[in-house]
Amino acid sequence: MLIDHLRKAAAKHGEVTVGVDLMGGVASLLTAMLLDAGIRLVHVPGLVVNRAHRANKGG
Repeated sequence: MLIDHLRKAAAKHGEVTVGVDLMGGVASLLTAMLLDAGIRLVHVPGLVVNRAHRANKGG
């Protein structure tokens, strides 16, 4: 499960931060699960995600 993978990554590399660009609904469940697991969470506005996607050339 996602939470288990994030915990393993934190154990191997240190603190893990997850950025979420959704609000409400299923994002609330994800937020609760991440915070309960002790994973740092930040909100990334959709506009930022959109601009970053446009700037990324891939690869």
